[in-house]
Amino acid sequence: MTAPDPTALAIRARIVPVTLALIGAYAVALGAMWATSSGGLDAAGRPLGTDFSNVWAAGRLTLEGAPQASYDLARHYAEQVREFGPGVPFFGWHYPPMFLALAAALGALPYLGALLVWQAATLPIYLYGLVKIFGESRRELLFAGLAFPAVFVNLTHGHNGFLTAGLFGLGLALLRSRPILAGVLLGLLAYKPQFGVLLPFALAAGGYWRTAFAAAATVMATCALSLALFGVETWQAFAASAAFTRTVVLEAGDTGWHKIMSVFAAARALGGGLPTAYAAQGIVAAATLAVVIRLWRNDAPFGAKAAALLAGSVLVTPYALDYDLMILAPALAFMVRDALQLGFRRFEAAALAFVWAAPLVARTLAELTLIPVGFLATLTLFALAASRDPPSSPSHGRTPMPQVVERLYELANLKPQAAPLKVAVLLPCYNEEAAIGDVVRGFRAVLPGADIYVYDNNSKDRTIEKAEEAGAIVRRERRQGKGNVVRRMLADVEADVYLMADGDLTYDPLAAPLLIERLVSEQLDMVVATREGEGMLARKGHAAGNAMFNRMITRLFGTGFTDILSGYRVCSRRFAKSFPTASNGFEIETELSIHALDLRLAVDEIPVRYGKRPENSTSKLSTFRDGFRILWTIAMMYRAVKPFRFFGAIALALAGAGAVLGAPVVVEFLETGLVPRLPTAVLAASVMQLSVLSLVCGIVVEAIAEARREAKRLRYLELKGA
Repeated sequence: MTAPDPTALAIRARIVPVTLALIGAYAVALGAMWATSSGGLDAAGRPLGTDFSNVWAAGRLTLEGAPQASYDLARHYAEQVREFGPGVPFFGWHYPPMFLALAAALGALPYLGALLVWQAATLPIYLYGLVKIFGESRRELLFAGLAFPAVFVNLTHGHNGFLTAGLFGLGLALLRSRPILAGVLLGLLAYKPQFGVLLPFALAAGGYWRTAFAAAATVMATCALSLALFGVETWQAFAASAAFTRTVVLEAGDTGWHKIMSVFAAARALGGGLPTAYAAQGIVAAATLAVVIRLWRNDAPFGAKAAALLAGSVLVTPYALDYDLMILAPALAFMVRDALQLGFRRFEAAALAFVWAAPLVARTLAELTLIPVGFLATLTLFALAASRDPPSSPSHGRTPMPQVVERLYELANLKPQAAPLKVAVLLPCYNEEAAIGDVVRGFRAVLPGADIYVYDNNSKDRTIEKAEEAGAIVRRERRQGKGNVVRRMLADVEADVYLMADGDLTYDPLAAPLLIERLVSEQLDMVVATREGEGMLARKGHAAGNAMFNRMITRLFGTGFTDILSGYRVCSRRFAKSFPTASNGFEIETELSIHALDLRLAVDEIPVRYGKRPENSTSKLSTFRDGFRILWTIAMMYRAVKPFRFFGAIALALAGAGAVLGAPVVVEFLETGLVPRLPTAVLAASVMQLSVLSLVCGIVVEAIAEARREAKRLRYLELKGA
């Protein structure tokens, strides 16, 4: 926790009176607007709630049995003129057909009644989202949420910002606790598709597959429902209207560049042509996408991830108006919540205050000075979220190397004492005649009370003789492979603490007391010795493969290890006896690491010196052959540990292939009513069926995997720790 930020303290002391003053000012302004209106028109001759008139008119046309007419400019405007009279400004309808059902429900009411119902129904959704983000209802939170200037902009425009911010904020607030419901809420955002561009990338990067599939299913369900209710011709009319929306509303700037909060609009307002504006938008969108994916893959605070996704969703689209800045409200809530827990960084409170106030002046300043305040505020919030550092993790951190070296010397200079616990040193060996004797003597010197076992794996040299001369307990395992040896060792040997190392003298025995002390004193289940030193530089192929596998484990299984292939590790009795060994070869270390991650066991890492092999000793590890075996083990364990993600990824790939194959067929059917490419249609449908089948397999196997995980956990809990 950092020191209190004086700016944050000043804001908190004044937040209630300032927000109450703004809310009062909004109320006065809205009252004046209402008092000076006549016949549903304000003093400027515009409908009260301006943009809401397009929603209400579309709803009326839908109730009259002509939903496709909402996309006909003349008929849609005629409906507005019929309600408000000639000369009323035109407000176009640009939403997908799934929004027509809600528009029809509102169209059943008189215009002013529908406007009041619309705002009164969606405002609580927005406020409830803020409460769920914070986890509690605070007076300051509700006042700040109501006084957020985008609220006033949204009220005067009768827009859907409350609903958009509420669905987005609630979806992210429930993402970890109720992933399916979160997916449904996020899927309902499809009525504003320009703000959903980043969602699938963020959910995939974070591994929230259930939410992603629930969102996709919700989108497909709402599309199918609208198709059934309003017919193919309505979707055809929507597709045809997209050209007008792009060319006139966006590219030509009929809306007004100062009203649009994107870098595209800023470039156009400053005199840039379409290629320049699209290039600027493309650069911002690509950079935003890359940052969001990186952020959702790492260990950043969830609030920072959510805030970056919310702000980034505004940055990536060229068409976001000032009332769409409502999306920044839940992003601000996530950032403030994290800052209250982790501490405000320097200037963070002031920057957040700027973002909060920006919608009040964004349109006016952009019109008068061409300064894109709305875009700059959104970019500021995105940068704040993306730069929030991951919190330190005391349960899975690495001890700094100088402290380790200091502790090693301290332990090495102690007089040998009997170990208070029964310690077993396990050394799997295959043709290690040149080194095994020194290895046994080294561990005997630092762990005089330990039992040292050498398990020979069909050596053809004098490994057994050298081990016996050094005083080790020698046993044999006939089945070739390190995994088979480890399985036999953990099954046969009884101890409180198990230390595993290789018999090639590359691991420093001096580190053994430190590893055991860390395991026992912190009540851990496994401590891994991460390798550092000249031995790691000897075979660059091994080092590169190790780094690649470490990153892969972290990406697939969450918080991973920095050296999963290390053969030098200490584990507790309950870890050893609950570990269902399946590997046969050098992939055993990978299996040990994933088992710990799967059961969320307490583990730690300590860097130790890794030396070169002695002369006449060769490595048994093949860079490519064993590398491919380790890669295969990771894939199979991912399937076993996280089957829903595994089969879900296959389902997603198949669904994408089916969509690519079927999209031209569907488009052609919508345009002509015919399916001339029947084989392609059958292939696309078959691929989609395989996608659904894979998804069902993932759901079923996920339930089985959860049961197996519970059984392993119960077995683990039955055993006594170190």
